[in-house]
Amino acid sequence: MKKMRDDYIINRFTMALMGVFVKNGYFYTRVLEAKKVFIVKLSPIEIIENSLIHYGSGLNAAKKATKAALGNIDMPPIKICGSLGIYWFPSMSPKNKNCVWFSLNHIKDSIPVPNNKTKVLMEYDHTITINISKDLFKTREYRAQDLQKTFEKRTIPTLPYTYEPQKEALFINENKTIFHFKQTNKGIVEVDYDINKEYSLHIS
Repeated sequence: MKKMRDDYIINRFTMALMGVFVKNGYFYTRVLEAKKVFIVKLSPIEIIENSLIHYGSGLNAAKKATKAALGNIDMPPIKICGSLGIYWFPSMSPKNKNCVWFSLNHIKDSIPVPNNKTKVLMEYDHTITINISKDLFKTREYRAQDLQKTFEKRTIPTLPYTYEPQKEALFINENKTIFHFKQTNKGIVEVDYDINKEYSLHIS
């Protein structure tokens, strides 16, 4: 049994938040962070709210800021922390238990798969298959990109020379672990391709 955490704050290495029902009926969050996957005893929206407060904002304020920048759009992306470049967006309405929250900066690509679904390719070779079309996913991803560009233009000072921020390299000497997830009518499940079968996470 995987040990569960009581709380969690989103950081630069957090890649996705996926809602999951555990055996006792509680709705918790499966967190994908770099090479790790673990369960937090909070819903995805609770983790986002707590993270926004941690960085000096709040969910309502973040939504208002997005709509002021991009217009009155549904399911808006949000800025978690501008100084750390942390911008997130939902795959569908956050009220939907199948909603997956994605970190903009950790998405490598997305490809369409049968039945109008999309496989999202993340860093560290992780994948998450979600129940929306690629076009719809890309629309929400582009909105998050627009939000980041808008806020960065407002906060980065104009310099007399070209400024190109350098990406910080991350080196981790660990054995490579790859996680794959997809949405089913039972919710998000983890797929083990080595033995070609699916299994749901069960917590006692």
